[in-house]
Amino acid sequence: LHQMSPLHIAAQFCELRRWRKMPNPNLADIREKTHLKVMSVGCGPCTELAAIDYMRQTNELEFETLEFIGIDPLSDVWEPIWADIEDYFGTGIRFLNRSILELIDVIVEQDWVPDLIIFQYVFSDMYKHNEQRDIEDFIEKLVDFLNKLI
Repeated sequence: LHQMSPLHIAAQFCELRRWRKMPNPNLADIREKTHLKVMSVGCGPCTELAAIDYMRQTNELEFETLEFIGIDPLSDVWEPIWADIEDYFGTGIRFLNRSILELIDVIVEQDWVPDLIIFQYVFSDMYKHNEQRDIEDFIEKLVDFLNKLI
């Protein structure tokens, strides 16, 4: 994780800290979860995972075990970093080399429900590389999935 940009890690840390402090009676307090499940869409080098690890080390998050699924279609770029991440964290870390548009149907039908979903540049990349109808379908499926959880 030492290879990641400190600026990106700091930005992720600030966003996670700000999100953690938002009051929401519909969500279990993420700080007190002993088993944290995170899905990162467009994870790239996983700067958000470094921020989550830092928050655990500083006791801002209290999880004992972590399940992390990173989704990114650019594995040829990120595989060396992903290997370092898997070595650092050990079990519970998985990467899916696919586009979220290919996976959304699988994700919304699974029993595995993340406590935290992070979108990294997903919508701007979708806008650049996909048809509007595909993006609208994705958003509808995602909203339906999230509404079922609340």
